[in-house]
Amino acid sequence: MKVGALLIKVFVFDTEDEERVRSSLSSLLQGLEFISSESELKGHYGNRIKVVEYRVSGQNASSLLERLLSSLSKEDKLLLITTLRDRLIGSKLHLRLDKQRLVALGKLSLKDGDDVIKVIVSFIPYKNENIVDYVKKVAFN
Repeated sequence: MKVGALLIKVFVFDTEDEERVRSSLSSLLQGLEFISSESELKGHYGNRIKVVEYRVSGQNASSLLERLLSSLSKEDKLLLITTLRDRLIGSKLHLRLDKQRLVALGKLSLKDGDDVIKVIVSFIPYKNENIVDYVKKVAFN
């Protein structure tokens, strides 16, 4: 199983310290090559929302996925494994990580809800069973 690319996407709201959010994400990406981009949206009440994206490909993407999964708690790894098929769309694995916990505590954890760091992992070649086996192996190694 090969990881082709990994996309990290986060919304940074006006009320948040953008530098702290970026710094937390930079610590995850340390030592890896990536491309970053940002855009701006307007919220429902006219507030500014920054969309920050980091794209990682090839071996760097595999390394980052291993780093992310190994940083999860045992409970989060078990939750991931039990919900893995629900998180797969085609050959893409969709993860949602708790942004506030990462920024405040420097810890990664899964979170299904709002105000998250979205992670989309694209695998090559596409076979769901292989993806499931691969993620289990990486998460519990």
